[in-house]
Amino acid sequence: ADLIKPVPQSESNQFDGNALMVAPAPRTNSLTVFVGRLASGSLENLIMPNQPTKFENVNFLGAAYSKEFWRNEYISLEAEAGIGQLIGKRNNTTQVWGAGYLRYHAFPWNHIVRTTIAASIGVNYQFRDTAFEDMVSNTGKSKKVLHYFSPEITLAHPDWESVELVTRIHHRSAVYGLFNCDGCGSNVLTFGVRSRF
Repeated sequence: ADLIKPVPQSESNQFDGNALMVAPAPRTNSLTVFVGRLASGSLENLIMPNQPTKFENVNFLGAAYSKEFWRNEYISLEAEAGIGQLIGKRNNTTQVWGAGYLRYHAFPWNHIVRTTIAASIGVNYQFRDTAFEDMVSNTGKSKKVLHYFSPEITLAHPDWESVELVTRIHHRSAVYGLFNCDGCGSNVLTFGVRSRF
């Protein structure tokens, strides 16, 4: 009988009766699906609108897989790969992208609505030139490869934090000529759902 020692009181929260309670594994993978509309205005106008945003008759359907590879109590880092389709007259094309994301998730109201904000840096490849991007380019011709920047906000219920509502701006640009194109790019305002697993 003396060979079996009782569990110290400080460790009792690790057990539920006779069953050992194992902490759930962190959800570091996610899948996001989103839809959107091509915006006529600039990225700045979408983020901080100083006038009503106008939209083109061009829709977008996308999906992305991401993997979180580092986290602390304030921020996390993720890698993402995605594919999307622009749908509209003279603007039909497929896009693929890869990006790294920096995410902030330490908001004080997370016990009410779990909230994150994130932004990416990456590369987007568009398989065909589009009439819209050619039109807004200062040279009349866009580029297939451009920078990918995608600021987003997510919201989730604290009891179902693995399912998030996502608002994202799907932004392609030449980064002020860095990608050898003057005025090239486009913005798509999107809304979607993310599942973390």
